Amino acid sequence: MLWLTFMNKLPRGQMAAPIQDMKKPSLLFDRGNRMIVVLMICFAFFYAGIETNFANFLPSIMLEKGGDNWGLFAVSTFWTAIVIGRTVIARKADQLHPLRFLKLSAALMIVLLAVFALATHIAAQLILIFFIGLCAAGMFPIALTASALMIENAIDEATSYFIAAASLGGACLSFLIGFSLEWAGAASAVFVFAFLAVLLFAAAIQMNRSRKKETVPAQPPAMKADR
Repeated sequence: MLWLTFMNKLPRGQMAAPIQDMKKPSLLFDRGNRMIVVLMICFAFFYAGIETNFANFLPSIMLEKGGDNWGLFAVSTFWTAIVIGRTVIARKADQLHPLRFLKLSAALMIVLLAVFALATHIAAQLILIFFIGLCAAGMFPIALTASALMIENAIDEATSYFIAAASLGGACLSFLIGFSLEWAGAASAVFVFAFLAVLLFAAAIQMNRSRKKETVPAQPPAMKADR
């Protein structure tokens, strides 16, 4: 609010002319990119809801599942997997197809979360938590890469929407997960995470379809033969 007030009080002459000339309409009003932006926002929203809240609720989930003394270790296991996964992605990102990677990661996360909800042995739970972290690790940076490829002319605005949606997802979805944990226990909370992963998978599929529609060249109208 202070920043907006400051900008509005600046004399117009202090604003750089080239920046004013380059001003363009928002992506949300661009029909060509609107669907991709909406899908990208939904993906960021659901992803952050999984990553942030899975780590936050993991001690309570482990307590409900019988791992009284393993909650904090489970959180460390998850974040260690995130660090390892993102380090590997940083070196191998140029060799990956972004949208295929997002679909594969989301599909694996669905399976791992469903198995984790039913697992009862502590060792199995920790191994599953580690691999869930590996699946989640590359999704955020690769989704940013995918948005950069799909919206090259306004990546600054698209990135801002992506980060804002992720922050909102991490804050809002905690209420849903906390309610499910209190109402029906750890298994139901983990299945909520699995359902969010299903929504991630659906968003990645739709992003891939939107991308393919853009890359298909328009067919020229058939020329009538001269008589």
